[in-house]
Amino acid sequence: SMSSPHTKCVRSISWRPDGRVFATASYDGIVAAWEASTGKLLAKMLHEKDANYCAFSPDGTKLASCADDLTVRIWDANS
Repeated sequence: SMSSPHTKCVRSISWRPDGRVFATASYDGIVAAWEASTGKLLAKMLHEKDANYCAFSPDGTKLASCADDLTVRIWDANS
């Protein structure tokens, strides 16, 4: 079972193109990356306000997220 860092509703889920990792964006401002086969939390990134959406780049190397803090952030999906 997964232990989630989220404390509020998950707004968006995105799969990395290879299917091995997915990301979630939540109203708690957290964008999280997960290993699909195990449910292990791989990374947790923070916005200052509600995170609304996340999406992987076509090559799977970047993860973009946007939030109510009026930012779009690009994360390195390889780290």
